[in-house]
This record gives sequence, structure tokens and C-alpha cells, in this order.
Amino acid sequence: MARASTASRARRGAASGRTRRAAAAPALLAGADRPALLLLAAWIAYRLYPYVPVLDVTKYWHAIRPVLLDPLPHGSDPFRLCVMWLLCCMLIEAVAGAASAGRWFAILAGFILAAKIVIVDNAPGSADIAGACVAYVLWLLLFRRAPARHALLALLFAAMLVALRLSPSAPHGLGWLALAEKLFLYGGLIWLLMRAGLRPLFATGAAAALLLAIGLSHAHGPAAATEGLLALGAGALLYIAGLSLPRLSRP
Repeated sequence: MARASTASRARRGAASGRTRRAAAAPALLAGADRPALLLLAAWIAYRLYPYVPVLDVTKYWHAIRPVLLDPLPHGSDPFRLCVMWLLCCMLIEAVAGAASAGRWFAILAGFILAAKIVIVDNAPGSADIAGACVAYVLWLLLFRRAPARHALLALLFAAMLVALRLSPSAPHGLGWLALAEKLFLYGGLIWLLMRAGLRPLFATGAAAALLLAIGLSHAHGPAAATEGLLALGAGALLYIAGLSLPRLSRP
């Protein structure tokens, strides 16, 4: 009888634990930073394009061979990708909390880098891997506890955006993939400015003014204002995502 009672209590405890874990996920998402979730979705969307995996060992080898033969990153890509991955750390922290952010970042980074190996016309680069690793170390040692961490990362992100927009590899066009990338980039800067203490309107205006100034420096006419308008659109999406939706009353 004692053994049966003990086993019954153990089963009830396990069932209760599963119930609490199942209820914890919706509760976590319900209280999560929805603009941060939107930016993470945009990041994943444009990093994993075209989303088509292939069963081809030769493709896998060609994807990882450049990393094995030349593991040291070059150019400005390491800085750009490190800042982007660092923003991902902060976004995950806003969604999942500081206690579990490191674990979820490792899962997300591992998933994206591994998926790029098997997705057609995609591959992880040494700069991508190094950027993710350095970003995690910086977040762990500095940005997780620094008092003005959002403002500091906003400055780094703005510098990265200026360098990116003035480089030949800057994203162009208004296709949905380019829009997803720009939502992450421009929305990321706006989100950091809001987290640093600016109101949404001022944060959006600051990001739009920066991008308009960059556009005016090397373009004329409507093309110069396009990126600023996209920043305004990104700010509007973040504002809408952050609104508290009213609950529907049940009949």
C-alpha cells in the first residue's frame, strides 16, 4: 500500500509538473515583448531564405568547406554580424528573461547556422559564426548588466547602419525579403532607442532622420527619402505590435 501510494503521488507530481510547464509557455508569450518577437521573426525570415532544405551531402560540404579552409573572418562583416547577433541577444532577453536568454540564444544561433548548411543557396560564413560567438560573450560579460546597455548598443547599431547603407552590399529593392531585413535593421534601432528611454515617436523620428541623412548623402529625389519612410513604417509596426489588444468577452 505504501509503495502504491508513493507511486500515485509521483504520478500526480509528474502530471502537475507537465501541466505547469505547458501553461508556462503561453504565459511567457503573453507577457513577452511583442515588438521584440516581431523583430526576431523578421531576423529568422531573411536569414533562412529560401527555406528549402536539400538532401545532398555535396551541398553540405560546399557550405562548410570555406569555413574550414579559411576560418578567420575578413572585412567589415564580423562587426556588422556581431552587432546584429548582439541585438538578437537583447531581443531574446526581452522575450524570455535574463535567466534563460543565454540558453535560448544558443538554441537560436545553432538552429540558424545549422539550417543554413542544408538550405539551398545558403551557407554559414566564418563571419557569421564569429559574430554569434563574440556577441554572446559581449552580452554575457558586458551588455547583460551594463546600466546604459541599450543606449550603448544603439550607438553601435547606428554606426553599423551608416557603414552598411554606404557600402555596395546595402540591401536594395522593396521585395518582401528586403523589407524583412530592413524591418529588423531599422526596427532594431528604434527598439533600442525606446529601451534606452526615448518615446516611440522620438525614437522613430531619430532613426528616420539618420536614414534620410544617409540617403541624401549619396542619392537625390524620392530615392533619398525611401529608407527614412521605411523607418517610419518599421516604427509604426513596432508600435502596433506593442499595443495591448482588448480581450474578447466569451458569450
